[in-house]
Amino acid sequence: MEGPRTCKKEEFKDAINLINQIFRISQGHNPTMAEEFPLLLNEGNLENMRAIVEDGKVVSIVNYYITTVLIEGIPIKVASVGAVCTDEKHRGKGYASLLLDDTEKRMKKQGVDVVLISGDRNLYLEKEYCKAGCNQI
Repeated sequence: MEGPRTCKKEEFKDAINLINQIFRISQGHNPTMAEEFPLLLNEGNLENMRAIVEDGKVVSIVNYYITTVLIEGIPIKVASVGAVCTDEKHRGKGYASLLLDDTEKRMKKQGVDVVLISGDRNLYLEKEYCKAGCNQI
């Protein structure tokens, strides 16, 4: 196992293929994650695409994108975390948890004030992340 570490440029397509497999292809959809999330999943954001690699292949990844939002004129540094996944053959090894721990440390060093995560998987609940917002529209 190699990582957690930054996803390398030559691994980018491999990472996108993994993400598409988990979130699109396995659900019967077209592999469009990079097009749907261009700020999160692009080569310019490689530093914030944290990976675990085995035998030269990305097997687990956590991605985040940092931006600044203004709330009543006050700048708040916000990170969005998404496309968190592990190849089915490598699940149960704690890779996603390792990557999230690594990501949290990095975001703290980068001065992130608030983290937004789409999803309510046990992975997030076990790390004591909390649900926010309204689930009814």
